[in-house]
Amino acid sequence: MGKGDEQVLHDLVKFFDCGKVYSLPSQSSRFQIENVNDLLQKVCPFFETNSLITTKQEHFITSVEAWKLLANHSLTDGVLTQLVDLAYNMNQGGKSRKLSRKQYLAKFIQNSDPLFC
Repeated sequence: MGKGDEQVLHDLVKFFDCGKVYSLPSQSSRFQIENVNDLLQKVCPFFETNSLITTKQEHFITSVEAWKLLANHSLTDGVLTQLVDLAYNMNQGGKSRKLSRKQYLAKFIQNSDPLFC
């Protein structure tokens, strides 16, 4: 989003009562919410009553699953594996990724036994 459209992002901050707008070196801006509870308590209710009419709705539902995992569980190897699985399923099974699911998990999972992954 270009600098001229940055006001729309500031309007989102006001609308959802959360998030921040960041100016990027590429002369664009980004709206970002970093608090999982804000996502679950402020963003989810809006999209539950105003669902998307594209495949992005499926991605949103998957994102909510990931947010709930993050909000309700410690980041254990099992939870991390679930999060990676959700992300890979959203991205056509990891299509066009530089690392395979196993390689990615091996970077973060304490038990990097290939059978675990």
